[in-house]
Amino acid sequence: MIQYMRREKTLFECIRDIQFRQGEVTSENENTVSSGSEIEEISDEMKVERKSFPFLKLDSNDQIYQEIFNFKFAVASDGGCKKDKASAAILFELDGKLKTIKKKDELRTTCGPATKAQLLEVLAVKNAIELIIKNKLIEHEIAMIIDSSYAASKVAEIFSWKEKEFKKYDGSPAKHIETWKEIYNLINEHQLQLHVIKVKSHTNFLLNDLADGLANQGGC
Repeated sequence: MIQYMRREKTLFECIRDIQFRQGEVTSENENTVSSGSEIEEISDEMKVERKSFPFLKLDSNDQIYQEIFNFKFAVASDGGCKKDKASAAILFELDGKLKTIKKKDELRTTCGPATKAQLLEVLAVKNAIELIIKNKLIEHEIAMIIDSSYAASKVAEIFSWKEKEFKKYDGSPAKHIETWKEIYNLINEHQLQLHVIKVKSHTNFLLNDLADGLANQGGC
């Protein structure tokens, strides 16, 4: 049996809850929120309080499909280095009732020949974030599918990691820190709602295989 993590409230819901406690929202107008500076102040508060994204590590394809069909959109990212090194991400639209998956958009970035595999995975995460923003899906909860343990765990804890200034346990700067800062800024600026799903690579899971294929396009 899969244990599902509780959905984090959207920024709208958090604002509404605060206003309700302050008496600014009643049962008649519970779907309205303040505007202007009040929202800016609450928005900043929410940004500080965010610590992590929901994170699941799933091994079987049945588990993965069961989980992702809880979402309307999913994005899969991967790095590739079979021929020319590249990072890639594909955005999918899902229908939980019909159990259908439709490719909505994709992004592939060619990287330099000296780019290490780990950095390719991080750059692929950035590709995924950019696809979400480009397609104006910032109001949606997105399933983010990643086969790199490093990339998946760091995305999930990116808010608390930023508070630690992206440092390792020994206090030294993390690898690829500039790219991680860019990813954090995009996530925080647009208040993205991500649910990180770590999957195994090369297990015939369609979404991950397609991202891998795009990253290794032209490879042998």
